[in-house]
Amino acid sequence: MLGFRSLLRTHDTPDLIDVSRVELAAWLKHKRYDSSLRLSAEPIEIGRDVQGSMQHHTDEASSQTMRARIVENTPSGTWTSELTVHNSPTGNRGWVWLDIHSPDRHGWTATPRLARRLVRALPARDGSQLLNAHPRIVRDPDVEKVVAALVDPARRGLAFVAASPYETGIALWRDAVESLLDDTEGIANAWVLSPSATDRFNYLVQPAHQVSEGFVRTFLPGVDIGNALDAERHRYLTRRSLERESSRAVRRLNLGLLETLARTGQRADSTKQRISTRLRELQDSVDDAGLERDLALEELAIEQRERADAEEDRAEAERRLRYLRKQLVVVGRADVAWTEPELDIRDIRPDTFVDLLERLAELEHVTFTGDGGVTLDLDKHGNSRSWAGKTWDALLALDDYARISLGEGFAGDVSAYLADTPAACRTFSGNRHASTESGDVQRNPQLRNPRELPVPAEVEPSGRAFMGAHFKIAQSATISPRLHYLDATARTRVIYVGYIGPHLPLSTS
Repeated sequence: MLGFRSLLRTHDTPDLIDVSRVELAAWLKHKRYDSSLRLSAEPIEIGRDVQGSMQHHTDEASSQTMRARIVENTPSGTWTSELTVHNSPTGNRGWVWLDIHSPDRHGWTATPRLARRLVRALPARDGSQLLNAHPRIVRDPDVEKVVAALVDPARRGLAFVAASPYETGIALWRDAVESLLDDTEGIANAWVLSPSATDRFNYLVQPAHQVSEGFVRTFLPGVDIGNALDAERHRYLTRRSLERESSRAVRRLNLGLLETLARTGQRADSTKQRISTRLRELQDSVDDAGLERDLALEELAIEQRERADAEEDRAEAERRLRYLRKQLVVVGRADVAWTEPELDIRDIRPDTFVDLLERLAELEHVTFTGDGGVTLDLDKHGNSRSWAGKTWDALLALDDYARISLGEGFAGDVSAYLADTPAACRTFSGNRHASTESGDVQRNPQLRNPRELPVPAEVEPSGRAFMGAHFKIAQSATISPRLHYLDATARTRVIYVGYIGPHLPLSTS
């Protein structure tokens, strides 16, 4: 099972792949394995019960990709470490993806040494922010930068905000927080606010998103500081979680809590007044909160159904894989049955819609003409990672459809392609694809106009064309993202995607 995942982004790092190889070799050497890993898609022995493989690929645009895979067979089970590094031709944009697959019954996986090495050796970023190897002390002038980092739609890792209970001992507090968050290096950023910076932070955000002095709060991606209900996702580290950490860190935290309680008692009267005001505000919004709660429950039920469907699909894919491997063994091709597939960078699904829009250039026959801002807004929702991956799957299916239509004489439309996808081509569920909209939508100008989407003048002189064909990316109570496209392969050799965003209006909306 997936025990650990880290995705690091870099800017202006032309030696990204070289540096990553050096850190990989140092990690292997530390584990007393053969660190001179050769370029080979076939696994080779690099230690006792340890196999390793490495591939390197340069595409037509001169972008480079390196993937290394280390499989360690231990008495407790099999550990698989997969490192994928991708860099643009000039090195201005790249990323490092590390997955650690642990034995099924292993449980929690600590941050691996390789991840720590990579974070310390590279100018890694999470969104627009450099990924800190250690918690950073923040004073008043830099508080806005912390808030901007929290709401950054490109952020995909955790963020921790710790409010120091004292000014003179803030370094001690930072050390305690660092000990507490030791296993988040490589996957999260952490900031330690001075007391005055805490006041500034709490002034800039809604009351529900504020941070209490002497506590550490976790902020998930997609923070919406204007939505009080969003605050429920961003939890404080609990007493139980603190007790799991080192006793020294807990003693430091307890010291901070005692000082905070003493100071809080002195401010009791003013605090009581603020609480009364806040209670009146919450009472005024209780009806809206109830509606939001019902919608959230509906969203949860939909997500649970989709997860169940995805699990069924995964089990069916594994069953087919076992069958095909067995048949290859029967016909004497066991070597093929267990060979690692050739590296294709497009098989790595984007985590966010920021990633997806950046990677559209990887598609040969698909062009996006829509409003990127609408697409990026999807990252504000809790299911955005799953939605981005499914949208990418649909785009790859369209790209493969266009490729075989233009180069191999496939005569059907997209629906026919999805119903009977040719071998080695990507596909998408035909049940989640519609070749056009209903007659009501096509005849009603209020419903048709939003589906009149941008295209080049060579396709339509007016610059807009009706895109009734669409993929149903997911079912959601309030969003239900859709991808609308126009198949113009016969005219311009391109499929135009004019919209990726929430469900467009219907007569029942």
